[in-house]
Amino acid sequence: MREEQIGNAVGSMASGALRSVTRAKALAIHRCLMAALDDVEQQFVGGMEQFSRSGLPEHFRKQAVTRELCATAVHAHRLEMEAEYALLDIEQVLRERMVRELPDLKTLDLDSGKPPSMEQAPLSFLTAVVMGSAGLGVPAPIADWLGVQVGRYLDPFIDGDVEPQLYEKRSAGLFMTRLERAWKDPAVSTQELEMRAKCGASNKLPVSPAVALTAYVRHCITKMNTCMGFSAHIPGMGRQPLGAGEQERHVKQLGAALVAAIGRDFAAPHRSIASLPITANLVTELAQAHLRACVLYQNELSNALARANMEGEEARRQERMRIWGYSS
Repeated sequence: MREEQIGNAVGSMASGALRSVTRAKALAIHRCLMAALDDVEQQFVGGMEQFSRSGLPEHFRKQAVTRELCATAVHAHRLEMEAEYALLDIEQVLRERMVRELPDLKTLDLDSGKPPSMEQAPLSFLTAVVMGSAGLGVPAPIADWLGVQVGRYLDPFIDGDVEPQLYEKRSAGLFMTRLERAWKDPAVSTQELEMRAKCGASNKLPVSPAVALTAYVRHCITKMNTCMGFSAHIPGMGRQPLGAGEQERHVKQLGAALVAAIGRDFAAPHRSIASLPITANLVTELAQAHLRACVLYQNELSNALARANMEGEEARRQERMRIWGYSS
């Protein structure tokens, strides 16, 4: 069970270079294993109690005494087994598997908790940004301003607010030119002026083409996956993930469309992040990883809700038993 959980975690962590991300995954695995041991322990206590009562001396046959003896014996054995599933050991195994199975992470310092570097590991950097485990590597006010500008430009196209015949007109010009114009525009809201002031506003745009391209790619992948990677809302079920075939078609179309958009919006020297060119295959792989993470996260939320409902029902049953003496 531990190996299965670790394998699933590695498969969903293409960007797990941050120590906090790895630690959180290890903690989730540890909790799952401890819950399984709790369940098995209770089953063994019940089984041992029924089997051993007839063989105990008369003064040990009382139900409370018998159960206490069985619980003590089983729990002692459980503590011995639990030592094999220590959190630190699980985290160490998880990190070793990540380095072995995700070669691009070998260039990173997993112990330091530092985010990947754009210059040294551009693929890990882009993956971490898309997956949400690292930022753009610029001060927060600048990252916020850039995110607003990327959304303002791309969202009307993604949301379907732009008619097809207006695509060329609305997308005329390069994206970096748009950013420079927006940065120097005096006719903006007070809130945006305050944001610029936090950035140490000057006439020079504080965003490099590589950072702008990273934000552009992140926005397209994350928004398109959340909008198009799930079905329409079903009452009582929410938005369910697309089937495997539809997901594959979606990410392939996204890869081709995003590369074509980059070709229109960025000059030729600016279509790569450090030494990493943005290709359709790369976008497809990133989109697959991000969509898979979204689905896994949705499943974890559903499981957490189911557990909360079960615990709530059990608490209500115990409360009815305490107050009225029955639980049905």
